[in-house]
Amino acid sequence: MVGGKVAEGPLKTASTPERMVPMDAELERALRLTRERTVLVAGNVTSITAAAGAHVAVDAAGEALHPGWYAREFQRVAQGLELPALRLHDVRHTAASIMVRAGLPPAEVAAILGHSVEVLLGTYSHADEDETRAVMDSYSGAILAR
Repeated sequence: MVGGKVAEGPLKTASTPERMVPMDAELERALRLTRERTVLVAGNVTSITAAAGAHVAVDAAGEALHPGWYAREFQRVAQGLELPALRLHDVRHTAASIMVRAGLPPAEVAAILGHSVEVLLGTYSHADEDETRAVMDSYSGAILAR
C-alpha cells in the first residue's frame, strides 16, 4: 500500500534484490487450487485468467484482491478457531521463529524473508521461555562438565 492505494511495481529500494522463494509441492498444489476456485467463482475463465496475471486470487471482476481483504479474512478465520489475537503479519514472525528453532540455516531463512541475517535474528526470530531455559540448562551442563 502506498498512500492508501494498492501499488504494484519495483521493489521497495534499488538495493533490494529480486528473489525467488521455492515452494514445496503441497504449497504449489494449494495455490493452484485457490487460483482454479477463484477463476470458477469469478465466472469468465478467459478474461479472469488473463486479468489475474501473476495473482493467485482475484475478485469477481478479475482484479487483485485488496491487501486488507487478506487481513480481515485471516482475523475472521482466527476468531472462528478461537485463536489468540494475532495479526496476519505476525504469521511471518512465527514462521521465521519456527524455521530458526528447527535449526535451519539463518542465511537461508533470511533469504526467504528477504532480509539480512541480522534483521532475521533481531526482528523476526523470537525466543520463548522454555527454549531459553533449555539453552541455559545446556550451558550450565557444559560449564559443570569441565
